[in-house]
Amino acid sequence: MQNANNGQIKWHAKKRNLAVFLAGIMLIAYVSFLLVTNYLSAANLQRTLLEQLKRDTEWHATAVAYFFSERKDDLVNLALSREVSVFFENKALGMSMEYGLRQSLIPISDRFQDLIRRKKIGEDAIYSRIVLIEKGGSLLVDAAASRSLIKMRDEWSKHLPQDHEEAVVASSIDGRELRISISYFHKEKYAGRIIAWVEPETLYKHLLMEEGTANRMTFLVTDEKSGSLPVFMQPPPFASGFPDFGKIEIGRPLEFEANNYQGSNRKLIALRLPVQGTPFSLVVFASDPEIIGRPNPWQLVTRMALLALFVIGIVVFIIALSMKRLILQTQLHEAMLREAELQKKRQELEAEIAERRRVETALQDTEKNCRRSSTSCRTRLLQSI
Repeated sequence: MQNANNGQIKWHAKKRNLAVFLAGIMLIAYVSFLLVTNYLSAANLQRTLLEQLKRDTEWHATAVAYFFSERKDDLVNLALSREVSVFFENKALGMSMEYGLRQSLIPISDRFQDLIRRKKIGEDAIYSRIVLIEKGGSLLVDAAASRSLIKMRDEWSKHLPQDHEEAVVASSIDGRELRISISYFHKEKYAGRIIAWVEPETLYKHLLMEEGTANRMTFLVTDEKSGSLPVFMQPPPFASGFPDFGKIEIGRPLEFEANNYQGSNRKLIALRLPVQGTPFSLVVFASDPEIIGRPNPWQLVTRMALLALFVIGIVVFIIALSMKRLILQTQLHEAMLREAELQKKRQELEAEIAERRRVETALQDTEKNCRRSSTSCRTRLLQSI
């Protein structure tokens, strides 16, 4: 009986172990499926959003490149204008400033002023100033949107293009001015240069900043041998942590952490793309929650793995409790069977004891009767027994 009970307990234990094993395998397979699915989804979403950021930046870079291309065309049209040609033709004929040559500059100034008034982007004038200088560097015409802008700076005159390059786009050292210049050739000889100024604020306002991009900051950056510097813009709302513009690889997103003026950190991603036909590149700093705010795919896997371990632990704990309850029920059932068997044996023993008592009582009664009889009666009694 005891061996049968032990065998039943072992069988229940095997069933319990098999159930736990199968449940664990199924749960691990399901959690693994969830982990892989969530990782791939998060990685694909992040990759898609980064590609969208790159496409948006490429669109802005193309718009800026087209903007500067149009500015070059404007200066080419000025160089081909009859007003400029007349001046240099008169000068080639030997006319001096004192005898009529100076008067030839008035139509050029009017032409420059007309271009400043006409060329606008939105409600803002594109050009703030246009000048004409001769090959020796002397200023011939200086037209500006307002008289306060007519100011000679030694800085720009010291950094005129060399080798009489046909069209050059550049920024000032302090990044507060954008200049487009084109060489003028008279009878295939370098005769002078036309230089136009564009306010960086106008470029930022209409081409680099748009509604719905509050989580992005775009910088127009000069790519010079001396280093990469941003063209003038309001300082970013971060105290430190911004990477060097020159260290941001072209076309490769860079994730970093910056500190704001309140002392808290913020994750950003930087992307740099060139502006074709110019010495500039666009650097975009994005803090979009869709790109940076969500967990990194590996972080997501880690979190899901911890959650899976927690769930597995709970399930194993519940299964262990269930198995323990099953074992206790089995043991209780076996105890009840043993108690029933003992009860049956006790009843049989009580019946046997009662029968013995009855026989003993009968013997005693018979013995008393025999004592009253003769010896022969005793002999019959013994024979009867």
